[in-house]
Amino acid sequence: MFLLLHLAGRLLSNKNQFKSFLRTIPNDEHQATAMADIIEYFRWNWVGTIAADDDYGRPGIEKFREEAEERDICIDFSELISQYSDEEEIQQVVEVIQNSTARVIVVFSSGPDLEPLIREIVRRNITGKIWLASEAWASSSLIAMPEFFRVIGSTIGFALKAGQIPGFREFLQKVHPKKSANNGFVKEFWEETFNCYLPSESKNSPASTPYMDFTHLRISYNVYLAVYSIAHALQDIYTCTPGKGLFTNGSCADIKKVEAWQVSPLSENNEWLLGK
Repeated sequence: MFLLLHLAGRLLSNKNQFKSFLRTIPNDEHQATAMADIIEYFRWNWVGTIAADDDYGRPGIEKFREEAEERDICIDFSELISQYSDEEEIQQVVEVIQNSTARVIVVFSSGPDLEPLIREIVRRNITGKIWLASEAWASSSLIAMPEFFRVIGSTIGFALKAGQIPGFREFLQKVHPKKSANNGFVKEFWEETFNCYLPSESKNSPASTPYMDFTHLRISYNVYLAVYSIAHALQDIYTCTPGKGLFTNGSCADIKKVEAWQVSPLSENNEWLLGK
């Protein structure tokens, strides 16, 4: 799910290849441009860049480099990282950071990909850097650790729009393994939420946990928007009146044989959901 949500750059903008793709999360090119705008505003002209070695990090940092060049921002180093990098690869990147005179580091990465690098930077106590964070790690619980603060405390980051999902709190408060014995996800949810191991029987839940904090739903909120956009489109097809439809001669799609190209224009019409 994470990868699908964050392949939001140029790759998915190709309408010839992805004819029915619509966004709830903005194109990553926008935050790459915003990163360059921030650097230009503060008159920083000597930076380093780090990117996850995947289809999220590489296009994002490429766009940033294009924007930086237009603004005469110089890049001292450009490194790729991955959560699967071995210790030697991580050490090499940290050496580059440690030896660089650039105080500003732009990072297009996810939390899991960046976390091994940050741990080594903390171990070496490399401080005094200003980090510019893409939204995929700016609010990551893997990075927002107290022991990391002396290194990444000076971070400027981007975040997806959060929002309320009607009924979601009530749904989660009613989730119980006894009611869904054959649902492995429910068991996993409980063990993660309440930090426990569930045998065949479970007791009632504690009064509250951090997972019941609904004030920062970002990815979940955008998944909700996407699902409801399609749901409204299907409802429009179901209630369509022949002669008043969106297709040839006002025709309607057959709800029993719906195709992606028929749902797409209806989904686009739900602008209040897609946040246009």
